Amino acid sequence: FNMLSRVASKLLCRNLLPRVAFPALASSRRLFGTTDIKAVNRGLDVLGKVLKEELQLEQENYVEMEDTEAYLNESGFAFEESDENINMYLKKKVGDKQVEVIFQPRPPAMQDDENPDENPDQLEDGSEQMPNMEDSCEMTVLITNPDGSGMCADMASFDTEISIFSIAFSKKTHELRDRSKFARMTETYSGPEFNTLDERLQSAFIEYFESMGIDEKMMAFIEAMTLDKDQRLYMKWL
Repeated sequence: FNMLSRVASKLLCRNLLPRVAFPALASSRRLFGTTDIKAVNRGLDVLGKVLKEELQLEQENYVEMEDTEAYLNESGFAFEESDENINMYLKKKVGDKQVEVIFQPRPPAMQDDENPDENPDQLEDGSEQMPNMEDSCEMTVLITNPDGSGMCADMASFDTEISIFSIAFSKKTHELRDRSKFARMTETYSGPEFNTLDERLQSAFIEYFESMGIDEKMMAFIEAMTLDKDQRLYMKWL
């Protein structure tokens, strides 16, 4: 709460001014070094009150996710998370391949308070606008063979629709897993942009991922879970 005072100019004046007494200057120096304890306590009291009110509001509005177990039982995926880690995982074995999906929490999208009743998907002229990708869920999908080789795909979901950004292949999939998305894109060849591939190849990849359980139902689960996780972490932070 304390702001550091700027005293560089005073240090310069110390060498330039005559050796005479300056009571006003000396007084200001003492003031700069004095902490107003009462003001600090008042600030702490206000902050504590606002934090308590915010936590109470979040707790009252928090609704635990439903149908989580239903999706996991139907899909066969195991869901893993930790209170101390922002990463979440969906894992499943399909045949001899290990499928792993890694994703993180996201805050809710900002609402337009000025025009809350307007259709967010339409512009003023009635045409549809591009989706706000800030509200999308990014994820990393790894499919690993028994020998450790496999593929790593960076994807996003918006309203359960899957967008694939890049697909990288490696003899050691775990090495791609441990790198950031930026590092994978700059240090590993991930092929051309997915939407520039031949449509037949795009369809073949999408069909393959769907056979591994990377489908709309998973996207719906991830989109809901990322918001739920963000709210739980926020309440813990408060």
